[in-house]
Amino acid sequence: MAAHTLLDPAELVERILQEYAAIPYANSSQQKQTVFDREHRRFLLVSHGWDNGYRIHRVILDVEVKGDKFWIHQDSTEDGIATDLELAGIPKDRIVLAWIQEDDRKYTEYAVR
Repeated sequence: MAAHTLLDPAELVERILQEYAAIPYANSSQQKQTVFDREHRRFLLVSHGWDNGYRIHRVILDVEVKGDKFWIHQDSTEDGIATDLELAGIPKDRIVLAWIQEDDRKYTEYAVR
């Protein structure tokens, strides 16, 4: 993903999610869609469609901006949005891997809360 160092935190997350949404699936008719709740600063990337006769609807990414921190609640991407945030100049102490139990976050290189 491209670096977006001059954007405010919410705009940065929106741009990254839009870039992910633009990547088509290679072998599926599923589609990706962004869902932005700017008032509450919550941003989702969802996948939906059909795969081999089964309905697919899942959250790929769920990021919340709280103050100056990026809370990643769900991340099913290959490299992880934390990597994209770092490439955009966001330090690790502003990124929270919220899907990891708080007591265990101290073992990561990222913020605990």
